[in-house]
Amino acid sequence: MLSRDVGLLRLLSESVDPASTNAFVRQQIGPIIDHDVAHGTALLQTLAHYLTEEGNKARTAELLGIRRQNLYARLTRIEGLLDVQLSQPEHRLALGAALAGWQLRTGQDPGADLLPNRVVDHS
Repeated sequence: MLSRDVGLLRLLSESVDPASTNAFVRQQIGPIIDHDVAHGTALLQTLAHYLTEEGNKARTAELLGIRRQNLYARLTRIEGLLDVQLSQPEHRLALGAALAGWQLRTGQDPGADLLPNRVVDHS
């Protein structure tokens, strides 16, 4: 991995006050993290894969092992919980930065299962 591959994480860790990063992460993706924990869903993982795959729904569904219809339902739930439109580039950029901040704060990959011992919810 090259240093430019972790550039955003380095920027967040060196240039931004940790409290500001935490507040930004909470504002941007807190509701889906809370939802995942409360309901045993995988919305954070879904969002991470969706953004990594640049909005390619077929590839995202394949990576998650779900049908595209289930992915559409998850994406609709994410948009509703976060009050965003995933079709808007500025929303995707902010969410991607929040995922990077969450990874920096927790040391966890947002594309991994947040609750690895949960019963798989394919909806």
